Amino acid sequence: MNITTNFIVVEKTLPKDFFVDDILLSKCVLSLHNHQSVAIFGKWGSGKKTLAKRIALEIAKEQGLNIRHVKHLMFIQEDLASTGSTVLILENPLKPQYTNHHNAEIFDCLHKFRANRNNSICFLIVLFHSQDSNNTKRLFSDAQREFKDLCPEEYSISSSTNLLIQFAEMKEKNISSEVIQKIAKDKTNRMGHALTMTLFLRTLNGHIDFLKDSITFVLRDLKEMVTSENINERIKFVLLTHMMLNNGEIPKTKVDYALSGEIKEKTNKEDLTSECIQQLLHSYMEETSDGTAYRIIHDVFTRCTLLIALNHCDKFYIFKKCDPFLLLDCIRLKTRKEQIKCPGKLIIDNNLDIGVPTELFPVIATMFVRRNEMMPMLNNVRLFEDREFQLRWLEEKNRFDNPKNNQ
Repeated sequence: MNITTNFIVVEKTLPKDFFVDDILLSKCVLSLHNHQSVAIFGKWGSGKKTLAKRIALEIAKEQGLNIRHVKHLMFIQEDLASTGSTVLILENPLKPQYTNHHNAEIFDCLHKFRANRNNSICFLIVLFHSQDSNNTKRLFSDAQREFKDLCPEEYSISSSTNLLIQFAEMKEKNISSEVIQKIAKDKTNRMGHALTMTLFLRTLNGHIDFLKDSITFVLRDLKEMVTSENINERIKFVLLTHMMLNNGEIPKTKVDYALSGEIKEKTNKEDLTSECIQQLLHSYMEETSDGTAYRIIHDVFTRCTLLIALNHCDKFYIFKKCDPFLLLDCIRLKTRKEQIKCPGKLIIDNNLDIGVPTELFPVIATMFVRRNEMMPMLNNVRLFEDREFQLRWLEEKNRFDNPKNNQ
C-alpha cells in the first residue's frame, strides 16, 4: 500500500507529460468544499490520478493538510478510518475480485473516515477505473445507496476534441484535426484519451495502428520485444520487467546491474544501454522529476509488462519477485460469460480484459504458498474461494510444509 504525505513528494509523482481540464478541476474542488468527498470515473490512462493529485494539492495547500494516497485496499490498515487533517486519495477501493465481506468492510471503513470529519478536517477523493459510475454500481448493486451517501457528487473524465487540441499545442506537436477527432470520439478504445494522445505524440511517432486499439498495440509491441532476435529489443523488455517488479521504477545507478545478464561481455555495452534507454524514453518510460531514476509512465504498461512476462519469461521468478499487491490486483477469476468469450479461468485486470492460461494455476498456487505475506490478502479475494484453486493451494502447502514426505 503506497502512501504519500507531503506536497513535495506528491508533486514529484506528477507525470512530466500531463494535461488537466481546468474546468473539471474547479468542479471537483468545489464538490470537495461542499461535501468533503468526490468520486472520479475514467478509463485507464484518462488522467484520474493526475487530476486527483492536482485537486489534493490545491485543497491541502489551502488548508494546511497532509495528502495520503492509498493505491490498494487488499487489506485495511488500522489507522485508515481514524486519519485526520488529511486529503485521502483512494484508487478503485471496491473491486469485483474482492469477497463481498471485504467490500463491506471497505465501505464501513470509508464511512468511519467520513464520520471523522466532526473531529478533524478530512477530504476524500475516490477513483474508479471505469468510464461511468453505472458500470461500477452494477457490480455493487446492493450498495448503491451507501455509495451515494459516501460520494454525493461524481464526475467522469472524457476529453473533448478542443481539449486534445490544446494538449497537442501545449506539446508543440502538429497533428491533424481528423486524427484528434478520431481519438476523442472513439468509445471502444480501452485506453483513456489522455494517455492515448500522450503516446501518440511522444512515443509512437504517430503510428495510426495505435489508435485502432491502443492496448492490443502495446501488448503486441511488448511481445515483439521479448521474442526478438535483436538484442536491443530484448534489453528494453528486460529493463521494463525490472521496473515492473520494483514498483514501476529503477534508479539510474542500478540500470547496468539490471541489464548485466542480457548484455554480459558485449564490448559496446554502454552504447547498447544508452540506445535502449533513449528508445524507452520515447515510448513507455520517463525520467523522475529529480532526475535520479526512470519509471514506467503509467500503471497500464506495468500490467501489460506483467502479462507478457508471465507468458514468455520465468513464471516462478516473476511470482517470486513481483509486488503481491500488483499480482492480486491484476489476477482474478473470470465470470462464466468471460470464460465463454475467452478460454481459461483467470484474467489479468478487469479493464484490460486479458486472460491468463489456466495452466498457471499450479504456478500461482505454489508461489502464493511460498510467500507468507500473501496469506492475509488471499483471504480477501475471490480467487481463494475457487475450489480448484483451494485444492491446488492446499496441495502445494502440504508439499511445502512437509518436504520429507515428498522425497
